[in-house]
Amino acid sequence: MVHHRKQTLSGMITRLLDQVLPGRRGPEDWLRSGDDFMREARLDEAFSCFEEAVRIGPGNAAAWKRRGVALGLMGFFPEAAGSFARAANVNPSDREAWMCRGFCLVRTLHYQEALWCFVQVLQRYPEDGYARYWCDLLEEEIEGGGPGLGWAARPEPDSAVLSRG
Repeated sequence: MVHHRKQTLSGMITRLLDQVLPGRRGPEDWLRSGDDFMREARLDEAFSCFEEAVRIGPGNAAAWKRRGVALGLMGFFPEAAGSFARAANVNPSDREAWMCRGFCLVRTLHYQEALWCFVQVLQRYPEDGYARYWCDLLEEEIEGGGPGLGWAARPEPDSAVLSRG
């Protein structure tokens, strides 16, 4: 309980400093604030922080991944897949970026692209059993003999929510 209050107080102080001293923060500062908001399940605010982190540091793979996580948790899977793609572009050996992009693509029924992501993991980490599992599952689905991944498709949220106007 004390740890939670300390984190909340720390987040409040950081947000207050942002208002008093705008422009003083780097990508890592924005990531910390976004993480604080994520812990509080304040996804819109977390997304805004991660968005600022990638604006300031477009070469920061961690910022792109966190942006992708926030988007995915809000149900914006195509946009999340794009963020994970940017993270993988920055750091091609980032297993997590490839896996998360693959999961988002499965959710949007882009099985061929998802398979490609999991293959990227296996090329770099041949012993990765989880990536192998998804490759096998998707290969069966693409060939038409799979168990059916219809559960992966769910209604997508309105993309207008992402417009911060």
